[in-house]
Amino acid sequence: AIQLLDDALGRWPDDRTLRLLRALTDLACGNAAAVLERLSDAPETLLAAELSARGQALARLGRLGEALACFTAAKKISREHNGMIYHPAPFVEKFEAYKAYFTGDRLLPLPRAGLPGPGKSAPQPVFLLGFSRSGTSLLEQLLAQLPGFATGNDLAPIADLITTMPHRMGEKTLAYPEVLDQLLVADGPDLPDQLREHYLQARARLGLAGAQTRFITDRNAGNVWHLGLINLLFPDAPILHVL
Repeated sequence: AIQLLDDALGRWPDDRTLRLLRALTDLACGNAAAVLERLSDAPETLLAAELSARGQALARLGRLGEALACFTAAKKISREHNGMIYHPAPFVEKFEAYKAYFTGDRLLPLPRAGLPGPGKSAPQPVFLLGFSRSGTSLLEQLLAQLPGFATGNDLAPIADLITTMPHRMGEKTLAYPEVLDQLLVADGPDLPDQLREHYLQARARLGLAGAQTRFITDRNAGNVWHLGLINLLFPDAPILHVL
């Protein structure tokens, strides 16, 4: 294959696809320096795939700062090419709202869900947190090997409760998380138990747990946003954060 690529590059030396394929064979053979030599154009003129290959070569040579710059530029080009432009403003606004609400003083007086009543026992959820590729899937698979554990993956997430919460409270003006203040009035103290039961029933309908299941994982990526609500509905639930 290397000989065929070299012959092709001899005939078409300016073909970028052939050059990239040859650089990738160098990378596969452990020759990172050759990759940098082949992809030595100014970074701003390289395509996303070329920047990615160059970044991998730099990483293998221990030049991590330069590698990260290449990966970042490659991701930016890919996003823009596919129309996937990241707009941070909505996430920053959501983060600031949650940070302002979920404080110790604000959460302390809010009612928590109790334990399920007689005849309503259900597996205890175990919430797994972590970025993509951090190892939450592997951890979930390891836990599944233990007696009494079942995997819930990211199905029926606790975030589904948030969309119906204002309606359940009869609230039309407040949105989440401010609507949680309504737990302190009227029938609000009963709502954590109702929300907990709704979450457990949604997962039970999926048939995720068996008769002997005591714990069931929930590794939905959105759980990191909802630790405050998880604390209200499952105050005793384990939360494992994979870094």
